[in-house]
Order: sequence, then structure tokens, then C-alpha cells
Amino acid sequence: MARLTCVTALGLLFAGAVWAADPEEPDVRLRVAPRTSLAPPGGVIPILVTVEIVGPETEKYYCPEVVWVWPNGTRSSEESDCEPFEQRSDYPRRFTRRIAAHAFPRDYVVCVVLRKSGESIDSSCARYSVH
Repeated sequence: MARLTCVTALGLLFAGAVWAADPEEPDVRLRVAPRTSLAPPGGVIPILVTVEIVGPETEKYYCPEVVWVWPNGTRSSEESDCEPFEQRSDYPRRFTRRIAAHAFPRDYVVCVVLRKSGESIDSSCARYSVH
């Protein structure tokens, strides 16, 4: 009986993830800058959070509601007032928020959820650290 090594298992898992990806669907990428920062005594750190829809234009991802889920558990959302999909010339594919994060040393996670007609269509999370 053959033994499945950790490297082989990870390779199979990665290959399955690549095959499972639908090339017809856009990808949601969330970036945080800076990813690591030093905590000033009693201060705050400016953090730039950017979500981008990368890939083909599809009606499913056209003009979504963007729900930001912040490290303290609060949520905020934004919606765009867009033309119908057939009449678009261009539409927002990048959404940015600048936050003032409290400078307590630890790891933080911020997430974004894209919603359409009250249902989640995609989400992504990113981690940043304060030392």
C-alpha cells in the first residue's frame, strides 16, 4: 500500500483547487497596506484596505453591495448606483477604504463580502499585524 506524504497531499489539494476554479468567474482580491506596522504609543495606524474584482465582466459581479467586516466585528457597507448591465460603459471594480486602526500589538483580520440581491456572491479576507 502506498503512503501519501504531506507534500503529495498538498500537491493534490492545490491541483484540485486549480481545477475547481471557474475561468468564467471573476476573482475577489483583498489587500491591506501596510501588512505589518509598529505600534506608536497610544496612537493609531492608518491602514488602506482595497478589494478588487479581477477577471471577466459578468452580470453576477456587476455593481455589488460591498460589506466590510472590520476586526472589531462591526460592519459597514456601500452600494453603487449603476446603469443596467447592458448599458454600462465601465463600472467600479475596485473599492478602497482607509481606516485608522488602534495600535494594539496583535494580528488583525479584515474581510469583505460582495452581495447581490441580498445574497453573498463572494468574499475575501486579509490579515495585518501591529507589533
